[in-house]
Amino acid sequence: MQDFQVGHRYPNWCLDESPAGMYVATGSKNLTARLWSLEKEFPLITYAGHTQDVECVAFHLNGTYIATGSLRLWCVTSGKLMPVFADCKQPICSLAFSPHGKMLAAGGEESKIRIIDLAAGFQVNELKDHSLSIASIAWNTNGRYLASACRDGTLRVWDVKKKLLPMRFLFLPFCI
Repeated sequence: MQDFQVGHRYPNWCLDESPAGMYVATGSKNLTARLWSLEKEFPLITYAGHTQDVECVAFHLNGTYIATGSLRLWCVTSGKLMPVFADCKQPICSLAFSPHGKMLAAGGEESKIRIIDLAAGFQVNELKDHSLSIASIAWNTNGRYLASACRDGTLRVWDVKKKLLPMRFLFLPFCI
């Protein structure tokens, strides 16, 4: 077992593994994300410049880019920040790249989901139908549907090919 104790000096909130399994990215309370090789004890790159805790990280399916909370997109190997897509005033808690890799969905404390077109470099839509913060989002395998889970116990499934209105609304009772 490899212990990576050097790096974030604050709590780690999240991690993701690169598609090829070469890297692991972590996000922290110290407003940074870090790239790690499983063969080294020290981080390879620190992605700095976030305005909030980095509560989520996600590798693009091609492994070239990593998205981090505050809606930042980085080149994995150079650490270069790509254009900032949106100014998020509140934390982003969940990120998901579409299966074809063309879109990025982000949700969090704002109680809405932002859809970013990666090629165009800007936000193309907002999905606003949740009453509380978004806990998790996920695309289906063909990229037509996006599911979102809210902290109020609801789950919505969005048809991305249509008007982006919720297709289904489910209430999931909290487990005690």
